[in-house]
Amino acid sequence: MDRMHTIQQLLAIKDTVYGLLEWAESVSDDEFARCCSLEEGLPEEVLLRMEAFCAHSRGLGEKCAKIVEGLDALCRGMGTECARGEDA
Repeated sequence: MDRMHTIQQLLAIKDTVYGLLEWAESVSDDEFARCCSLEEGLPEEVLLRMEAFCAHSRGLGEKCAKIVEGLDALCRGMGTECARGEDA
């Protein structure tokens, strides 16, 4: 995985999340509830940001999946070794 590409993806996620956060902080509780209802729905700009967040996250997740799987396997192996050590 290329470091600069990863940084660009993380920055895109950050910018998208900040935009969503800005919107959520700017609306009242009632307006937020209305926007999240099936009847009214979210504003188009918010929907686009959410779609962008999902796309960016999915892309980064696919690239990082092997790293996460490797770490998970390592941690499971360490857990097994720790359990054996406790039995001894």
